[in-house]
Parts: sequence; C-alpha cells; structure tokens
Amino acid sequence: MPSAHLNSASHRNMSVLCRLLLWAEKRRWDGFGGWRRSYSQGSKPDLNKQVGEMDHLKNKEQRQKRLWKKMEAIEAKMAAGLKEPSNQDKTLSSKNIVEYDIPTIAGQKKDTSAPLPTSYSPRYVEAAWYPWWVKEGFFKPECQQHLPHRKPEMFSISLPPPNVTGSLHLGHALTVAIEDALVRWRRMQGYRVLWLPGSDHAGIATQAVVEKKIWKERGVLRQDLSRDEFLQEVWKWIEEKGNEIFKQLKEMGASLDWDRACFTMDSCFSQAVTEAFVQLHEQGLIYRDKRLVNWSCALQSAISDIEVENRQIERRTKLSVPGLEDKVLFGVLETLAYKVEGEESMELLVSTTRPETMFGDVAVAIHPDDSRYLAVESGSLKLMPQFYEKNWRTWLLNINDWCISRQLWWGHQIPAYRVMIPGSPELEEQKESDGLWVAGRTEAEARTKAAALLGKSEQQLELVRDADVLDTWFSSSLFPFAALGWPHKTEDLQQFFPNNLLETGSDLLFFWVARMVMLGKQLTGELPFSQVFLHSLIHDAHGRKMSKSLGNVIDPLDVIHGASLQVLQQKLKDSNLSPQELVIGSEGLLQNFPQGIAESGSDALRFALCRYDAHGTSINLDMAAMEKASHFCNKVWNALKFTSAALGEEFAPLDPEQVFPSFPMDQWILSRLYHTAEYCAQHFENYKLHSVANAISLFWVQDFCSTYLESVKPILRSGDPVRLLSTQQTLYSCVDLALRLLSPFMPFLTEELWQRLPKTHLETSPSICVARYPSPEHLRHWCNPEEEANFLLAQQIIQVIRSMKATYQLTKARPTVYLACSETAPWAAYEKYQEPLQTLSLAGSVNLLPNSEEIDLPLNCLAVKVNGHTSIYMDLQDLVDPHKELLKLTFRQQKLKQRLANLTEKLQKQNSLKAKMNHEQKISLLRSELEHVEQVFATFQKMAE
Repeated sequence: MPSAHLNSASHRNMSVLCRLLLWAEKRRWDGFGGWRRSYSQGSKPDLNKQVGEMDHLKNKEQRQKRLWKKMEAIEAKMAAGLKEPSNQDKTLSSKNIVEYDIPTIAGQKKDTSAPLPTSYSPRYVEAAWYPWWVKEGFFKPECQQHLPHRKPEMFSISLPPPNVTGSLHLGHALTVAIEDALVRWRRMQGYRVLWLPGSDHAGIATQAVVEKKIWKERGVLRQDLSRDEFLQEVWKWIEEKGNEIFKQLKEMGASLDWDRACFTMDSCFSQAVTEAFVQLHEQGLIYRDKRLVNWSCALQSAISDIEVENRQIERRTKLSVPGLEDKVLFGVLETLAYKVEGEESMELLVSTTRPETMFGDVAVAIHPDDSRYLAVESGSLKLMPQFYEKNWRTWLLNINDWCISRQLWWGHQIPAYRVMIPGSPELEEQKESDGLWVAGRTEAEARTKAAALLGKSEQQLELVRDADVLDTWFSSSLFPFAALGWPHKTEDLQQFFPNNLLETGSDLLFFWVARMVMLGKQLTGELPFSQVFLHSLIHDAHGRKMSKSLGNVIDPLDVIHGASLQVLQQKLKDSNLSPQELVIGSEGLLQNFPQGIAESGSDALRFALCRYDAHGTSINLDMAAMEKASHFCNKVWNALKFTSAALGEEFAPLDPEQVFPSFPMDQWILSRLYHTAEYCAQHFENYKLHSVANAISLFWVQDFCSTYLESVKPILRSGDPVRLLSTQQTLYSCVDLALRLLSPFMPFLTEELWQRLPKTHLETSPSICVARYPSPEHLRHWCNPEEEANFLLAQQIIQVIRSMKATYQLTKARPTVYLACSETAPWAAYEKYQEPLQTLSLAGSVNLLPNSEEIDLPLNCLAVKVNGHTSIYMDLQDLVDPHKELLKLTFRQQKLKQRLANLTEKLQKQNSLKAKMNHEQKISLLRSELEHVEQVFATFQKMAE
C-alpha cells in the first residue's frame, strides 16, 4: 500500500538519528493482503445466518439484563454502606472544615489579619492565594528582575501538554507536583524561570470522545456528517471542556506562566507543524510509499508501532475486534515458504501466528558507528534514572520508520498535494497511480513547486490536498520550540530554548522524548533539552495500573476537595465505559473507596506524591499517604500558632546572618536547620525530591516540634529576658526558614503562615514564592557538629527513660531519675543538656551522679545500663506495685527459659555452620534479656520486702 515508511539509515550530519517520516494514502488496507477487505465484503442473504443473528441479539440482550441486575446490586450495597451527608458530598466531618469567608476580589491579596482557625483546614488555607499570585506576575520570568537575590542563570521547562478534552489523573498530578517543586525552588533561588503550559489536541483521543458523544446524545455517526460539520462539533466540545485541565492545574497550585499558554491547534503552532513537515519533506526525511502498517479497526486509521499493545495468547483464541459482530480466531499457526535469492531450489520455511505481518519482513543490519546514539553516549543528553539509557539504545537499535499519517478528521491536515494535469491523455492513469506529490506551506507554494518539477505552467495543474492528518505525536514532538514561536526567531525562543530539563513519565520515553530529540536536533540544530528526568508510573496500592474499568482512577480534585462514594460512582457513569466495564469499575470503587475519598487539600496531595521515590519504574500509591500528609500540615499549622504566641506583638526579628545563639538547645536546632538546608540543596540538584521532602518532614516533626518546642516551654515561662529573647529569635529563624524550605512542595500553607510572621528589616519579598530559598552558604555559621553529637547522647538517655516509663505505665507520674556516667565527655554533655533532659524525658528531676565507683542510691531504684559508660536509675517508690510486677516478671522468666531451652536443643541438632551461628546469636540475645529480667526481679523483691 502507498504508506509511510521511515528509513532507518542514519544521517552523518546529525548527532541523533532523525527517523524518516512518511504518510499513507487511504488505500492502506492493501498492505494486509486483503485481510481487512475480507471482513467488509458483503454476501447474499442466508436464512440460517439470519436466524443465528437473531439468537445472537437475544443472547446479547440477556447479557445486558444480567449486567444491569449486577449494577443494581452494587448500587444497593453502596446505599446501604454509606449515609449521604445532608449538605455536602464529603467524607470529612463539617467540624474540621473552616471556610475563608472574608470578601476578597479575585487577584486581591488575601486578608491575613484574622486569627488563624483552631486547626488546619485546606479550604481556608487555599482560598484566594492563586489569583493573587497570577495577578502579581510571580510566575512570569520577568518577575526575577525585581528580586534582590536575582541570579544571571535561567531555568526553562515545558509541562508535558495534556489532552485538551481529558481530565488530570494522579499520574498527571505527580508530574505537576515534581515540576512545580523544581520550578518554585529555582524561582526562590533567584533564577529567571519559565514553566510553559500547553494542551495537546490529541487527535485520536479527542475524535474518539466526540464520536462517542454525538452517538450517545443524537445517535449520529461521524460518517453522517461532513468533515467541516464534525470539526465544528470538536471545537464546540473543546470550548466546553478544554479549560477543565487548566482549572485542575490551577487548583493544584501549578506556578505556570499562563500568558504564554499554547494549544497545539493554535494558528501559530499549526504554522510550525506545517513548516516542520515541509522542511523534512524537502530534506528527503518524509516520504510516501507502500508499506505494511498497523491498522486500528476501531479508529479506522493507521497507528504507529509503539502505540500497539501486544497481547499474549497461549492457544487458538477468539477475540473481539472493534467494528465486527463476531469474534475473530487468533493463534492459528501458519507456515510460509520464502525463496532464497540465488538458490532456486532452496526455501526458507517460517511459521507464525501473524501471517499478515509477513509482507513486512526484512533483513536488517546495524552499523556499529551509527551516530544516532551520540547524544546520550557523549553525555550531551543526560537521562535520569541512568538505567533508561540502556532502554534508549535498545530501542534505537531496533528502530523502524514512523508512519505519521492518520486517517482522521481532527488534527493537522497534511500539507501535501497530489498533482494532476487535467485534459492530459494520462489523466486516468494518473488517477489510478499514486502520482506526484508535493509539500508546500500553502497551496500556491505547492503549485509553484509542481510546475517547476513538471515543466508546466501553474494554470495547467490541478492540486488535491491529502485528506489525512498528522500523528499527534508529530506535532507534540515540536512542542519545546514551537510553543516558543519557532520557526520565527522570537525573543522567547532565543532566551528559553533549549530547555534545561524535560520531566515526564517513563512511559513517554519513545512516544515523545526520543521524537523531540530527533526533530529538535534536525529542525533547530540543537537538542531541545540537556536533561531528561523520567519519573515512575503511578499504580494503585495493589500494584495495578490505574484504569476507570478497575475503579481505581483518582481525580486529583477528588483528593483536594474530597468526594463521597456516590459522587465517584456518578463520575464513572458519566464516562464512556461499556456496561460490562461499568460494572467492574463500580465493584472496584466499592472495594477501593468504601467511604469515598477524604478532603486532603492540594498541599497534602503534592507533598504525599513527592515523598514517593520517583526514580524507579512504578509507585504503588496508598491513599493513606494523603491522610499522613494532611496530618503533617496540621503539625506545621500548630507549630506556627505556638511560635506566634511565643513571639508576641513587639518582637523584632534579625536576619539569619545576624543570629549567633549562645544556649545549647538553640545552637543544636539551628545546626540541624543548617544541615537540613544543605541536604535539600544537594538532593534538589539531583532531582531526588523524595529525599528533600522527607528531610523537611523530619526537621519539622522530630527536630522542631517534638524536641525543640517541647524543650523551650519552661524557658518561655521562666521570665529570664536573655534566654527568652534567644529562644524567640531561634523560634523565628526556624519557622521562617523551614517554611521557605517547605514552600516548593506546599505553596498554599506556607504562604498563609509566612504572611503572618513579622519580617526583618531587609526582607522585601511580597510573597514566600519569590522569597530567597535557604542557602547553606548563608547558614554555615550555624553548623555545629559538636553540639549535635552532644545532644545525640542526651537523646539516647531521653528515649530510655521514656521507654522505662512506658513499661511500667507511668503516663502521668514524674519519677526521679539518676544518671551515672564513667566517662568525662558524655558526663559533660549530660550536664550541658540537663534541663532539656528532664523536660523531654517527662521526669520529675534528672540528677547527675559523681563519677565514682560507690553510688549512694535510694533502695527502690530500678537500674538500666544504656551503654558502656552510662546507667540510668529510676526511683519507683510508691509509683508501682512490686507484687504485681513480680508476677509479670516470673511469667516472663519462664517464657524466656523455655525459649532458651528449645533453641539450645535445636543448636545441638544443627549441622550447617550458618544455622549454628544463627542459633548461637539468638541464644546470646535471650541470655542477655534473661539476665536483665533477673536483675529487675531482684530489685522488685527488695521493694516488696
């Protein structure tokens, strides 16, 4: 068939192979040797066949009834299992939801003069900020010139353009969370940042959706309409639904430059597509030929090799083929005989279950010096994670020509024209043959080209434009430079191309990434980006791919706002699922989300996604991660409230460079803050966002909230003005800088809280999203490894004391504790941190005993050896019942002795050296535990006397 073929020959003037492109004419089915035609030809009426068809329809109707009954049963379960909320379809109780009700015009700054609500509520926090950010121009690269910490560096990245008629799922949300974190981080560093948004016309997907829509609503097929009428339906659908994705992106807080947003069917972008096609055709890289193509019976169009999903079958199997009533038999082994050139009597027998592909069999050899690998091999294009470089090489090794024509109506119509000469004797022959084809930016240009080729006047020629459209991936592959104005040398193109980074899902490595590299290098002479970060694919908690038919697809807005099971079910019904898929999907919803989806907010969604390691192949997403992230938001919220109360109204903060703490706990927490900022800087550079997010969470939850805040409560009550001022300054520095560290992940929460903090006299940033990101260089004077090591010793003591209290259920009691230490350095550390030791261990008092062999202790003290130099003695007088403890210890002793005897017996029977060593290790641990229990038993015996 006249079809498109991409020549796999390399071009020596290119660092990356630009595959040859082709387009196919409508007689594409000839490449299947009549396979498609055999299903479309009619036959004479057959009475038996008509009876069979009636039975088939009857069976189909019965199946339909069974499906609806099953659906009714599922809906009954949903109704029985859930009580519909009276005023809202949310799973969170109304007491946790606080609305921002201060009248604020869109684009006006949010009023932060009102007191903070008692607890974190995402609806309150995320209201009003985004329109203000956009109006102030914080997301535009031009904003950088107003920053006092601006840098000369530039950072540009393009958002992979989602389908215009689709809606975002959690895979898109992961892309947004990762890219926005990187973009906000670079912007806060002072870079000139452009994050370019766009949407893709998605030829196949959009046409399929609109075809289903008009059939469902009006019973009209695409073929019942003219091309122009159908395209009007598509544009109408886009006007209705096309902004849905941009709305979702804004609700997620994506800091995109909306003034530069583009659509791949915009006139400027269409001009770029035409220019690319014509240039490649003139260079001989696009051609037209008869070749075997993959034919989609559902789409009635050719598709490329990488769009085909292979399905393995083990035996002869009948499968449904779209457009056919009866199933088709697959898996039949056929044998074909190939003649061997130069050996007439010799045949090569080849057996296959895919005989229709035999017409495309070729012998291929790859030259070892092929330049197509040069970009990755030389390091000018870096793929991350690195293991994808092997996939890249393997794919290029087996590359085929790319069929870029699609037999659709929606898309960029191919700018190629068939040339005929009306009135010539060969006219009929011209119509039968493929004839001459020319490409042109306009019909007039094509006509001039054809006249020159044929030596005829332009008036003698008749040109007919190819009705096919280009593969969507062809236009998408131009996005990094076409969206910036190419082929014109616009200011944006000169400033922001090539991009610094491409970040996308790993499934698009060949669909999109490789093609962008090839076309970018061929058309602009440059790689479109220098780095590619391919993130993991999102699966559900069971490791399954997200699919509506499985009922596990999650709309990010349902996580942000919450959704009841009924709302999720209605969304499923409104989709284009078949009745059978609807039943399976509904069962999946009932299993996966029996209580619906809780409202978590955009910040929690983004943070939860970024805490997963995106450097693997897949992420098994657990919805519990959203709940944990929401709890973390509440932790930060409460920390800010505590800090604000501690600072008071008159507090005047200092810049970090002016803060030199003298008290141990202040030195420790600021040193931890420095190391957190250093860690974040290092791992942001390597795109390890999970490491950054986890480090920030660790600082907020463990270092700041659980440790430092609890330790300074007695100081805030003490009335000591010197210590109070140092503590206030340290609290401010921690909250201010830790909010900045967190801001790329949680822009709404950090903005809400940062705006309520007092500012230093040097701080002029109107928003945290353009404030300076904490740099380890500016905080290096806080680095204090010695104090961190000292307090680590104290923390070990705190953990043991709290463990002892938990063992004896001393929840409210404050026992007296004694520390005995035989070494000077640890003893000095305990002495320095004696006050926080007492506060954080929840002890009545912590007493340091002198370094001597004879220790005079109360008789009722329980001893625990922490390490080689430190022991803890806890006075349990009147705090526990020794008789009850003796009963527990007796039972525990018996169990340990029995386990010890069993292991000793097993050891004697073991022959394997490894097994013996294993058992000996277990026996040693049991003996140590038994020895400790016996010591405790002796202590309680004395107390009981």
